[in-house]
Amino acid sequence: MKGLLFKDLYTIKMQSTFLLLIVFLGAFLTYSNGNAGFLIVILGITIPVNAIAFDERANWDKYALTMPISRKDLTISKYVLALVVLVLGTLLSSGFMFFIHKGDPAANLAMIGGSFLFGMLLISLLLPLCFKLGTEKARLFLIIIVFGVVGIGTFILSNDRLASFSPAEASLYTVVGVIAAAIILIFIASMLLSLRIMEKKEIV
Repeated sequence: MKGLLFKDLYTIKMQSTFLLLIVFLGAFLTYSNGNAGFLIVILGITIPVNAIAFDERANWDKYALTMPISRKDLTISKYVLALVVLVLGTLLSSGFMFFIHKGDPAANLAMIGGSFLFGMLLISLLLPLCFKLGTEKARLFLIIIVFGVVGIGTFILSNDRLASFSPAEASLYTVVGVIAAAIILIFIASMLLSLRIMEKKEIV
């Protein structure tokens, strides 16, 4: 598993120009409007998906299965990679938010935490599609997924009952905790689904 993760991290070096562009854009947006959250989402989605795309082009899975590497290892390593990238993106965004933007610490933490969870949700929805359909087709669904998640969030926030929701009825921390727990469960369910897909997938 560690070897697979190092192999995937090595592919990041092959995307150095793209990564530098994203980091530069993140620093610029943080300076201009204080929003570095997108950096977490972009990195958390593109790097794991690109790692799978590299594997597809190199027929890596077929070669890997001739070694003592299981389909389970191949699948879980991509989820571990996604978490590693999300954490690294969060640390980078935190640095931008606290040293460039220097806004309200509570607001910064809320922005960073929300972006991390949003990135985790998107990659949970995207990875099973990558394993099932391939990265090229899965990328076509990315826009649908993003608009779907944003649309659902907008609908919930615009609901009259939620608009009149009183903090006295429930703790904000409880609501955030429930959302975080739900996304973690979705991430786990996504990994289990991907494992099932990979077990049945014909690798040629």
